[in-house]
Amino acid sequence: LCRFFFQAEDGIRDPLWSRGLGDVYKRQDYKIVKDMESDDVIITIEKLGSIQHVDREKELIHLTDILNSFSPKEIEDRSAFVEEKLIKMSLSPKWENRYGALAASCEWIKHIDLKSHEKYIVTLKENLINLFVDPETRVRFAVGNVLRSLATKEGVKIYAEFQEKLKQIFEIGFGIPEFQQEPGPKKEEKKTAKNDGWQILETTISILQKIAEGSGKSFLSCCDDQLLSYIERAAKHYNHFVREIGFSLCNTLFQLCDFEALSKIAPKLAPQLALGLSDNWSQVRYAASVATRAFFAIGNTKEDFQSIYYPLLLPMMCLNRYYPAEGVKLFSQDTWKSVVGDKGKTYLVKYLKEIVAHYVAQSKAENPLVKETACHCLSELCTKIAVDFKEQVKCYVELLLQCLLDCTKCPSWPVRNAACIALGNYVLIYHEECSKKFEDMFNFWNACLTEGVVSLRENSAIALGNAAKVYGKGVTEKLIKKIEELLQEVKKQPPDSAKLENIVTIGAISGDKQVKIQMHTQEEFLKDGIMSKVADPWEFTEGGLFAIREISAITPNDVLKYIPSLADIAKIHHFRESACLKETLYNCLPVIFKNIGKAKCKDFLELFYDGLFETLKGDDKNAKNAATSCLLEFGKLIGPTILKGRLASYRQDFSDQYEQLQKTIPQ
Repeated sequence: LCRFFFQAEDGIRDPLWSRGLGDVYKRQDYKIVKDMESDDVIITIEKLGSIQHVDREKELIHLTDILNSFSPKEIEDRSAFVEEKLIKMSLSPKWENRYGALAASCEWIKHIDLKSHEKYIVTLKENLINLFVDPETRVRFAVGNVLRSLATKEGVKIYAEFQEKLKQIFEIGFGIPEFQQEPGPKKEEKKTAKNDGWQILETTISILQKIAEGSGKSFLSCCDDQLLSYIERAAKHYNHFVREIGFSLCNTLFQLCDFEALSKIAPKLAPQLALGLSDNWSQVRYAASVATRAFFAIGNTKEDFQSIYYPLLLPMMCLNRYYPAEGVKLFSQDTWKSVVGDKGKTYLVKYLKEIVAHYVAQSKAENPLVKETACHCLSELCTKIAVDFKEQVKCYVELLLQCLLDCTKCPSWPVRNAACIALGNYVLIYHEECSKKFEDMFNFWNACLTEGVVSLRENSAIALGNAAKVYGKGVTEKLIKKIEELLQEVKKQPPDSAKLENIVTIGAISGDKQVKIQMHTQEEFLKDGIMSKVADPWEFTEGGLFAIREISAITPNDVLKYIPSLADIAKIHHFRESACLKETLYNCLPVIFKNIGKAKCKDFLELFYDGLFETLKGDDKNAKNAATSCLLEFGKLIGPTILKGRLASYRQDFSDQYEQLQKTIPQ
């Protein structure tokens, strides 16, 4: 009987996942194998496949610490077993295992010589090709991290090896229009590259960015027209995640550039930055802002560069200083200072035509945040630029006023509020130009006095006060007539018992406490996603209080007849919001009395004693603070000793309480 024995060549007859590495593992001494299975590195890599994100992050930190503590010999002793485990996990059906393998590979690559581990690297790269379109987004992003680690050691060779795959995905992704994108899968369905649509495109751009980061400056040699065209298409893509990652890639490229390299790619990418800085999505604006800062950090020292790209990008950068999203606003303000220094006003005037054109275009945007920002910037042209360059701005005033009036029709109250403030500023400086559109402006301000938003009521009163200063008696008389009507509205405010019919319980907080809201129609509460509501009668009266405050600075004698009505308001308490109305009253009274004058206001102080001290006993902190401040201001106006004496003659306990309040004043 003859027996024949054959030894398989490297990898033959091994399971598919071994990819030629399994034989290395199987030929080891049994004891060594067992020791390695319990090795801390192997155990940590296995834990990287945990379903819990926090556990994966913790184990990755642990793995990094272990590998950093190893000598080269200790790394080599474990290499066969570690690499076998990494390859096996990268082919696992569980995405957590695939993700964990890639995260561990990033760290492992840092500690090995790629040529000495060629078999592992070749196998890893083959697997990465397939993972470009992995169903799990986090795995695809992890592919980029691995390629960055490889590019750090092999440079642009990595881009050359994966260029065809990148190109293939870009051509498919950019070639699918929005309306042809297949809807996302349901939770129970398995996701594939086919129905991921833009998501594959987003992660592939991220992979390209990581390769660029790892390759360093040598990657700039790969920035041919085709690659730049992909970035252009990403900046214009319908999906904001694709646009955002596209500008992150731009930022990476700019950071790798010197001036010569930047000059070559700037003509293609600078117009895309302009688009990103004007994007409707705050995340995209921020990514474009970061890229723009890197762009100017390289080229801003050259005058020729400035003359080309300042008129293109400064208008967007200037506007974003007022953008409501805090991250965009603060970053843009810092970038503006770093780019133009103390010459901001000079450049604004120099490129005023381009800046005005951009502001006007942004005022017509669909996004209310953008419209609001444009209104603030139009206001700045009046308050900051026109002060020193009145004639330069003057030729655009008619256009700017029309843009602001158009914004007053926006359903979003923050837009109307910003337009209200801006129009009030323009009427002070360009009253002749404003006179042509004053009827529309006055009607808007008049209506805002009875808006359901307190800032609109106050800012419209300020604007009407500005108009009364400029245009005099005609406007003042109209405003006084309006004030008479508004002060009477609070009498129509129903008591809380009547309003409770429209209250609904929407849920419980703790114990028997419940949250209640007043029912309003959808039109009252939601306007373009911005909460608003129809004003209650007491809010009409609050608008009148703001108007009295403003008119008292112009014609103080006309205000005297309304003082008793204000004292009546101080005694009202039949509805829940009376504390809010009193807060406004006590904030306005010191200004009104100061404008009336010390001699005349003394005769009216006694009318407010009862209301003020009643408020001080109440529960509303804001109203109490306003009442306290009001009393102290009265003391400053006529003298604290005089006020104390007047209070004592009225009620001694009022005088004692006032004395206690005085002790709270910082010395």
